[in-house]
Amino acid sequence: MQCETCGKTYDKPIAETECASRCAHYGRCDMPRCPNCFNENVLEPEWYARQASARPA
Repeated sequence: MQCETCGKTYDKPIAETECASRCAHYGRCDMPRCPNCFNENVLEPEWYARQASARPA
């Protein structure tokens, strides 16, 4: 994953750890938190990723 704000690349498990330690809504939303700037990022839906990869270049 890459943060939309600071550009840092991180893994989803790391983001989930940050959410668990900083967010009261942990486990009830799909917005991972960047471990660098703590910004919440929106996950790309799976259907969008499949559609984007199916398009010819």
